[in-house]
Amino acid sequence: MRLFIAALVAAMLLLVTACQTVEDNVPPQVHFVQPQRGDSFPPGVYTMKAVATDNDSVHWVVFFVYTEMLGVIEQRQEDTFTLAVDCRDDTLTAYSLRAFAMDMANNETLDSLTVYIRR
Repeated sequence: MRLFIAALVAAMLLLVTACQTVEDNVPPQVHFVQPQRGDSFPPGVYTMKAVATDNDSVHWVVFFVYTEMLGVIEQRQEDTFTLAVDCRDDTLTAYSLRAFAMDMANNETLDSLTVYIRR
């Protein structure tokens, strides 16, 4: 009987331990791979590409030019997030780009860079 009670207590402890969630405090990492800081381009349509990784998984990456949101890309299978940007008609010569990443536990991080359009 003692063996049965000990086995039952051990099973309950394992169940309680398995049901406890581990809090994720590790923010994702994000960095631009295209374009590079300080790049200069003629007017056109270009692809922004950022790589975002996390100890668990990245939920999404949001791309901005200055404070204007350009798009939200949700996680798929790969860790590369891309978005096309049209720089043909703007009068700006410098673009401040940002990639904002968030994981499933709402940890977040940001990468930013400036690129130039030759007018």
